[in-house]
Amino acid sequence: MQNCGFLALHGDATRDEVLLAAGIERARGLVSALPGDADNVYVTLTGRNLNPEIKIVARCDRPETQKKLIQAGADKVILPSVIGGRRMATAIIRPATVEFVETLIHRRDYELELEEIKVSPRSVLVGKTLKESEIKQKTGTMIVGIKRGDNFYSNLTADDRIEAEDLLIVIGSQEQLKLLEEMASG
Repeated sequence: MQNCGFLALHGDATRDEVLLAAGIERARGLVSALPGDADNVYVTLTGRNLNPEIKIVARCDRPETQKKLIQAGADKVILPSVIGGRRMATAIIRPATVEFVETLIHRRDYELELEEIKVSPRSVLVGKTLKESEIKQKTGTMIVGIKRGDNFYSNLTADDRIEAEDLLIVIGSQEQLKLLEEMASG
């Protein structure tokens, strides 16, 4: 196999010893994207048992498997056929919107990026409204949403307040995003 600059471990991810050899106990994330739903349930269950703190994203083909993956310990379940179907429908109805979002997410040569930035409790932003924070004026970034706990807030107004641990969903250039990260980190 050609060396492509990626660390890799060849083995069967449904086997405990392979996950342990990959360092599952200290891993921050696990993506289980095997072709069979049953294998993804098993890897998710095993991964959760070997590392209770790990973030797990798993794929499945059948919608009825989604509940089993959540019960097995997946934090997020992806159904590629459902996502693909929605995206295809949106591409017909709103082609420019799909193209814009794909450009933001996938093209590295494009000036703007879509990013998420966590607000530290020490940040100067905590407790301020979007207007008071002057994020747009100081960084040039545009806040398009806020995730607070399990809730998403969009269609924000100048009076919306920023809280510690908020996850800001932002559009900006790399330089602009870096400025906002500095403000958000405190």
